[in-house]
Amino acid sequence: MKEIIFTIKENSNGEIEAQALNYSIFTIADSFEEIKEKIKDAVYCHFDKEQIPNIINYQSKLR
Repeated sequence: MKEIIFTIKENSNGEIEAQALNYSIFTIADSFEEIKEKIKDAVYCHFDKEQIPNIINYQSKLR
């Protein structure tokens, strides 16, 4: 089982940013629900089908 972890935080423009730990994956959105979908899309684009992690974990720094 493979896991990928993202940190989620709000930037100075009020947008929500997500960055993967240990991978070069970054995405941005306007809401928490949207960022979860964008993270999923980014993971599927980054990895080959056989290498997609089974678990996507979020560490939120949102207030």
